[in-house]
Amino acid sequence: MKTTKHVVLRVRDKPFFKSIDEICEATGVDPRSVRRGFLRAPGALLSTDPDVYVWWPAANNQNWENRLSPDGTTLMSKPRKQPFSLAEIVDAVNANCRSAVFFRESSGPYGYRFVGVFKANLEKSRAQHCQVFDRVSDALEI
Repeated sequence: MKTTKHVVLRVRDKPFFKSIDEICEATGVDPRSVRRGFLRAPGALLSTDPDVYVWWPAANNQNWENRLSPDGTTLMSKPRKQPFSLAEIVDAVNANCRSAVFFRESSGPYGYRFVGVFKANLEKSRAQHCQVFDRVSDALEI
């Protein structure tokens, strides 16, 4: 019989991961499923809850401008090379998808910090002309 380990990641504990492979191992995502040759997919569905997308945005991404608010409750993401698409946000809101976010800062140690579970906010996205996500939980059960 296979047993599973119940783990809760909490923002207040400041969980830190050195690599995407470590994030995958901690969340039960197969690291091979996110590889695209030498590149990586931007995230994957959580195996224990398919309504949660495990996402690892970086502040200094060459294709996306990702910013986390100082209090950690809002994440803004905007493509650098293509126009903002509100249709993608509408799809995310309608799908009721949540994202477990492991954010990589542009300064400090190289790695990813768990910053919470976020959900797209359509009204804020329209007003700010970028994808805006609000934190809906500061814990992730895996």
